[in-house]
Amino acid sequence: MSQQTAETIKSAQKAHYDGISEVYAERIDRVSYDYYFRFTEDAILSAITSHFGDNVEISGLDVGCGIGDFTAAINEKCQSMIGVDISSGMVSVADSAHQRPGLSFAASPSDKLDFPSATFDFSIAIHLLHHLADETLIK
Repeated sequence: MSQQTAETIKSAQKAHYDGISEVYAERIDRVSYDYYFRFTEDAILSAITSHFGDNVEISGLDVGCGIGDFTAAINEKCQSMIGVDISSGMVSVADSAHQRPGLSFAASPSDKLDFPSATFDFSIAIHLLHHLADETLIK
């Protein structure tokens, strides 16, 4: 895939999610989403607890955070979480819905994160891999 094609796809994804960000949560099948959310949240929190124990002095990064539901849930077990998403619209919705100390959101493409090395103790990407336009980013 050419770089131009990958950039075109990223731009279209950003525009799509910016366009639906305000109604995204309303369009989700809540029964399926709630089941998926609980199952995924339990798995992630279990992995974090297994690795870090009860240490809440950890910081994490959620790449492709969307409306921030998982980022906020995971923030319950750690000192700080930052959620990033290519869509500034989704980030705005996340920021409005989940305001608390130690939790923040920023618009950023996943392949151009601007954080120094070793900023985070862990990172997650629950809603990201199926959106990557360039298969080399998955490897």
